[in-house]
Amino acid sequence: MPRISQNKIKNWLRFDLVAMVFLSLSVLANEIPPGMSQLSVKITGLQSQEGQVVIALFDSRKNFTKKATQSAALSIKAKSAEWTSELLPPGEYAIALYHDENGNGRMDKNFLGIPREDFGFSRNAKPSFGPPKWKKVAFRLNPGLNTQTIVIQRQ
Repeated sequence: MPRISQNKIKNWLRFDLVAMVFLSLSVLANEIPPGMSQLSVKITGLQSQEGQVVIALFDSRKNFTKKATQSAALSIKAKSAEWTSELLPPGEYAIALYHDENGNGRMDKNFLGIPREDFGFSRNAKPSFGPPKWKKVAFRLNPGLNTQTIVIQRQ
């Protein structure tokens, strides 16, 4: 079996250390590529820690409440939840979310179609006989990191 010199071992360790430092720095920097966007959303005002918050991001009026660009089920901590989107192109977007308190994966409604679970929309838009109109919920996602805070609403 060939013998490995101590100098080679030191060089390998040095290389591994340098590689780990660069990898750590790139992860910590979490840079958003030029021309791209990312969205960070904080949801507040939840009444309980039960269940999860289901969030959906929409990229057009046509898709609003029908086909989400991105979605997630979020855990609740201290009666709030947080979500960060994947990278997105800049543009106009909207958010709809609800507190799935019983964890059944759908928005529970009464026989009239009125939500039984708390909900929210971007720009804290209020619904009126159904979800708010696109112009009330739509916001501009600019290049870089964008933030939104949505206060949960009770029907």
